[in-house]
Amino acid sequence: MSINSTTVDSVTVEGSFTALLLSNGIVEIHWHPDLEQVEVIHLTQIREILFQFGKGKKMPIFFPVKQFVAISKEARADAATEAGGIYTLANAVQLNNTMQQLIFNFFMVFNMPKIATRAFTNRNDAFEWLLQLEAANK
Repeated sequence: MSINSTTVDSVTVEGSFTALLLSNGIVEIHWHPDLEQVEVIHLTQIREILFQFGKGKKMPIFFPVKQFVAISKEARADAATEAGGIYTLANAVQLNNTMQQLIFNFFMVFNMPKIATRAFTNRNDAFEWLLQLEAANK
């Protein structure tokens, strides 16, 4: 269980995101800099990649949020369903400022996910939490 990791595999969905499978089992999602709003199709694509990476098992996900990315109402609702998290063990989101924290808190109040989701201010704390959850679910 190491927070230090290397990239084992990656998939890029042009104009949307890149998903990195890390050697510690965490999947790291980087939104494309030009993506202004996350839609249901993006979440569906992430689920397909998670299935590919994990061969059907639930995986810990890390979202480093560097810039503001809006999430459509439909995508927020989809993410909060059990089907939306079918291949997700937990979500850790790295936030960089107060505005992102406010938006995240708003999302959590109105679209409470069915899976564990937490915000962090640094990558190491997020990875430690995700790896603890993964170890507890083995």
